Amino acid sequence: MKRAHIAFVAACLAVAGCGGEKSFRVEIDVPAIGTQEVTVVYTTADSDRSVIRVPAIDGRFEFEGRGGEQSTVELYRANKTLFAAFAVSDGEKVKLESEGDSLFVSGTDDFRPVMTVYADTVVSSWPEFVSQELIITRDSSHVYEPEGVWFFTSNSQERTQSVLDSIKAYVEADKIVRDVYVSTDLTQWRIITRQDSATWTQGLLPDGPLALDGILLFTPCLVEVDSAGEVSRVQRLE
Repeated sequence: MKRAHIAFVAACLAVAGCGGEKSFRVEIDVPAIGTQEVTVVYTTADSDRSVIRVPAIDGRFEFEGRGGEQSTVELYRANKTLFAAFAVSDGEKVKLESEGDSLFVSGTDDFRPVMTVYADTVVSSWPEFVSQELIITRDSSHVYEPEGVWFFTSNSQERTQSVLDSIKAYVEADKIVRDVYVSTDLTQWRIITRQDSATWTQGLLPDGPLALDGILLFTPCLVEVDSAGEVSRVQRLE
């Protein structure tokens, strides 16, 4: 993530700083969320991820952002579990509401699917389907098993020499290394990774935040997964 795009701010700053005709506005009214701090993650027009933290009171809060033609918005509880994900476009003013165990987006004429997760426990194991997810390499598709030390970055600024040296150190120590770039921009990823002079396998995971809900909350980071598929360590990298 570009540091300019990652701002952990109060709700008032999030609303005041993103206003304008080209922004989107989202109002949340989901009583089941209760009163807690909610983390909002949304994709920007540059395919980066912006992260803000907003206090929810009795399940109600609102925020603004700029995401281009369509942005994926993810909402996480204070315990880092995802409870909803949906799409929104700049210029829209939408409301996420609940009806029984279902969530729906109002304020638009089109059908807006909402991914709903009511789990209330912190994710501690690697999602099973991620090990089956095809992660694109330079010339082909590749399947990663869960076990290993996973390094996640999402733009060129995060792929510092320090991060690359850390990856290299694990490779030289004969560890199973997963170097994963989180972005939807395949061309940009190919250009950036050509500069790495890497001897290890590198992959692209466009849906990283959703595929790894509760685990991938910031980049660059290191996530260590044991042979049983349990997450043993999550570490922020600089």
